[in-house]
Amino acid sequence: MYVVFIIFLFIFLYKRNQVLRIKYAYIEESLVLIAFILKVDNELSVTEQKYISRFLLRKYGARRQKRFLKLLSFHIKNKTPISNAIAKINGEASMTKKLQILHLLIKICIVDNFLKDNELKALSAITKKLNLTYFQLNSILAMHSFVSEKTEQEKRKYKRKRAKSKTSKQNWALSILEVDQMATDSQIKKAYRKLVVLYHPDKGMDLKSNLKREAKEMFQKVNDAYDFLKDKRGFK
Repeated sequence: MYVVFIIFLFIFLYKRNQVLRIKYAYIEESLVLIAFILKVDNELSVTEQKYISRFLLRKYGARRQKRFLKLLSFHIKNKTPISNAIAKINGEASMTKKLQILHLLIKICIVDNFLKDNELKALSAITKKLNLTYFQLNSILAMHSFVSEKTEQEKRKYKRKRAKSKTSKQNWALSILEVDQMATDSQIKKAYRKLVVLYHPDKGMDLKSNLKREAKEMFQKVNDAYDFLKDKRGFK
């Protein structure tokens, strides 16, 4: 009887450890990357603070939120290098996990609906270090509404707003699918099939509910972009 109890206890502790490992996977590494992003313009806005605080509270609860916020402050103050965090993520994380981390960093950058040039450079640097591509970064950026610093400068320079056109919408759809304007129909289909597998909701079974919603939104935008290009180009 004692032996049976020990076996059940071992199984329970093992499963609990697996759940916790998934739940808290790469959060400390993500905090290092968040600190790196926040330091690029040497300020942490109130909007960014609120978003990060709410995110940590929803995902990890009040007690761990406080601990993680202290850890984030430590990384910001000490300018913790990102090399170890990058190595850990590259050594263990799946492509889907990497994209989820990149998505979080992007949302922090554009939470005020504005993307600064130095933030974009930092995101590009992290994307490259995570062995992701420019097309993947551009795809996630295209899923959100924001004004880039470059666009804002052009608006001030020419004193006019850019009107969205069919061409700009086509570029948006191509960006979502991680292809360029010269892509053939077959290349678009191939890119779509790859992204459907990558962003499929089943891939996010181990994610918290708020991240599942984000994954579903990304999956839906991939489908919307593909449907638009099918109608625009007339292929099946």
